[in-house]
Amino acid sequence: MGDILYLAMAAAHQISQVTHERAWVELLALDCQQAAFFNGDIRECCIQAILKGLVKVNCSHKKHAIDWQALAPKRITHH
Repeated sequence: MGDILYLAMAAAHQISQVTHERAWVELLALDCQQAAFFNGDIRECCIQAILKGLVKVNCSHKKHAIDWQALAPKRITHH
């Protein structure tokens, strides 16, 4: 749940940085008949679900302006 809350807060912050206004973002799982299976990092899975339309995004500003890929967790590479 924390990762999903982070995404909503980070998206609102991203909008606020661009518009210089307060912003809010709400993420809602869609009630659909088809099951969705994801495996991996919860934040990455949530972003995939948003991009596939399985999570509805409500927003105080233009929701299409949110760069979800920029909010994906950074990969750590070991040398």
